Parts: sequence; structure tokens; C-alpha cells
Amino acid sequence: MAVLVNNPTYYGICSDLRAIVKMAHDAGMLCLADEAHGTHFYFGGGLPVSAMAAGADMASVSMHKSGGSLTQSSLLLIGPNVHPGYVRQIINLTQTTSGIYLLMSSLDISRRNLALRGAAGVPPGGGHGRVRPGRDQRRGRLLRLWQGAVQRKLRL
Repeated sequence: MAVLVNNPTYYGICSDLRAIVKMAHDAGMLCLADEAHGTHFYFGGGLPVSAMAAGADMASVSMHKSGGSLTQSSLLLIGPNVHPGYVRQIINLTQTTSGIYLLMSSLDISRRNLALRGAAGVPPGGGHGRVRPGRDQRRGRLLRLWQGAVQRKLRL
């Protein structure tokens, strides 16, 4: 059994991940996070806590949404409570044996860029937080502009 948390939402609303992880673990469950729009949480100060820093057991991070990699590329992060061999076994049952090397290279380039310059590429406040009326539509545009800036830095 596990709890699945979507954090942040498409509109940038964040949950109290530490509390959710604690409740899940207290109940003997794993906590899995869909962090599709939270790549930047791992970089820079003043941003919401990342799923892994909050103690989540696994997190899927869509690098293509806010990390600068090509579309359809993402990472699966696993914590110490999840056995990597088991995850590898399940993934081998469901994925193709012919990986797309362009996407994997894109992930490596984006990961390197974020590791070296991640905090510099995160806008103040990370573009996420409490949604205010009249601003949520602009937020999507700002995220797309930020993604373009990251891709230009990578010269993709």
C-alpha cells in the first residue's frame, strides 16, 4: 500500500509533504510523489521542500516540464526504503528494450546543467506558491518562458 501525492499541482499549489509522508509512514505505507512540475524544488533557496527532502519513498520528476530536457523525459527517484533491484525488475517488465538515446542524453545534459547552474536558473519564488485570482493563467506562460530560457542556456 502507498499514498500518491501530486505536488505541486499544475497550478503550483503545494501540499504539506512532510506531514503527508509522516502520516503514510506511521500507517505503514510508502509515500510516492508525482513531482511533474517540481523539478526546480531541488535547487535554490526559498522554494517548497522537494519530495525526497520531505522523506518520500519515490518521486517521479518530469524533467521536460521545468528541467530543460526534451519532451517525454523524466526521472524516477528512489529513497532508502525502496529496494533499487525491485524497482529495476518492475521497470524491466513495463518498458521497452529499445531506449531512445536522444531522450536519455537530454536527461543527462539537463541533469548536469541543473547540478552546475540550477539555482541560477530558478526564478524568484520558483513560479509556484499560492494561486491568486488573475495570475494563474500568466503563471503557465511564465513557466514556458523559463523553460525556453533553460533550453537556450543549454543551446538545444
